[in-house]
Amino acid sequence: MNQKTVLVTGASGMVASKLIDLLLQKGYRVNTLSRKPNQRKDVQSFLWNLDSKYIDEQAILSANFIIHLAGESVAAERWTLSRKKKILDSRIDSTKLLMSVLKKHKHCLDGYIGASAIGFYGDRGTEALTETSVAKKCFLSDVCIEWEQAHQQISDYTKRLVIFRIGVVLDKNEGALKEMMKAFPLSLNYLGDGKQSTSFIALDDLAKMLVFSVEDSKINGIYNAVGPEVLSNKQLISTLSRFKKPLLPITSVPAFILKAIMGEAAVIALYSQNCSAEKILNTGFVFDFPNLDLVFQHLFKKS
Repeated sequence: MNQKTVLVTGASGMVASKLIDLLLQKGYRVNTLSRKPNQRKDVQSFLWNLDSKYIDEQAILSANFIIHLAGESVAAERWTLSRKKKILDSRIDSTKLLMSVLKKHKHCLDGYIGASAIGFYGDRGTEALTETSVAKKCFLSDVCIEWEQAHQQISDYTKRLVIFRIGVVLDKNEGALKEMMKAFPLSLNYLGDGKQSTSFIALDDLAKMLVFSVEDSKINGIYNAVGPEVLSNKQLISTLSRFKKPLLPITSVPAFILKAIMGEAAVIALYSQNCSAEKILNTGFVFDFPNLDLVFQHLFKKS
């Protein structure tokens, strides 16, 4: 069997790093596209530059699959007008650059997997959200809509096109969980009133899901990349308190404080999204960590 090549964008990010490890374990050849040369010796690194619209075309032409994860972090800075533009442009321009090479050379992929986010749905309370639920007007939703539309333009150059609306990704060393624990080191804090629904997924399960979408030819279309369990933010923090040592008090960070610190970007922490995992479960995908207790058991296990 010929070894398949998977091109991963956003290679320095938390999700891509875990994904690359799993792809290599399963015998794939992995190439990356980054603004800077990748230091890993087990992957081949190609360069691109969105400002100058430069891309090493060989990265695309050598790929059987593309997993496109690159995009400026939505949570790293306050949302000034220039920051919002970077968040949107980094996603749209990078996707268009990939398509330009595919179109120029009429290169057809075995599969294209593009990232989106559950920000697509906006703030929805406890409403059950499936992949057919409509978007609610807000900045995050607008970004996701435009990004998904850009992904869809690649459909003529791939046998399958998959889009994952990714939920809150939980890992001990990076991402949302790390930020929760470091922001207020003397306590564990739920956000606002803590009632907002949190659709989460363990980093390991997300990487596994992305590889699953490469390997299963029936996977096609849009999927929520979230676990089967949805908890309130307060329930998430209460569960975390049972695993985090030393034992810390649980307190609230009022919404007005979050807004003072984060500005408009505070909606990332305050939005409520009850997203269903039923569609991905119906494909036969099996979560290793389907509930929060199992996630935290895994993340905080003794080494």
